[in-house]
Amino acid sequence: MVSGILDAANNSDFRGAMVHHPEDSWWKQRYDDLKHGLGNPIGVSTYLRARDQGGGAANRVLGSVGFAPAPKDIDMSNGAIAARDFVRAYSNKNIPEASLQKGQKTYDLRQQFQNGSLPLQRLNDMKNAGELSDQQLKKIVADPEGNLVDDFKRLPLEKALDFWPDYSADERWELSPYLRKRASTIDRLDRTPLQRADLKARVTSALAAK
Repeated sequence: MVSGILDAANNSDFRGAMVHHPEDSWWKQRYDDLKHGLGNPIGVSTYLRARDQGGGAANRVLGSVGFAPAPKDIDMSNGAIAARDFVRAYSNKNIPEASLQKGQKTYDLRQQFQNGSLPLQRLNDMKNAGELSDQQLKKIVADPEGNLVDDFKRLPLEKALDFWPDYSADERWELSPYLRKRASTIDRLDRTPLQRADLKARVTSALAAK
């Protein structure tokens, strides 16, 4: 038990293997630490089986290991979370400037709410003061299931490349074919020649960095 805790703290077991992957979400890292330290107790085993069957079932068994229900992004990297939130904040195709600003505000507040720096009471106060609409508040506090590929495909290519380093290695491997496909359409984008050349260079660099 003690050795497992020390391994988790150092992120290295007696063989020198990582206990948790540093690119995984904070929640996923802590579950890997717990799994290593306690030898995959029944609560964690039940969670892992339930997770494979669906997020709802997984959340129902989290209490067996003494945790509050984990967010549905437990296995999502920072890149996947950012893509999911961006897509939901900018879900309309033809977005006027005022809507863009509103969407960015929603996105920023959602990030603050998710990392714990913005309490729900403060959001309710903002809504009551007319600073947020009911719909904005729902988007900020919602915890939707993410869809890795669909969210990635809906990102502007520039944003997809911005988020690319923050995806996990497995996610990048899964998304690489879609990035290549999007790269093949760069010449059709409404961009200047210089912007298109820059995008092509960024795609090439992203795909080269495994």
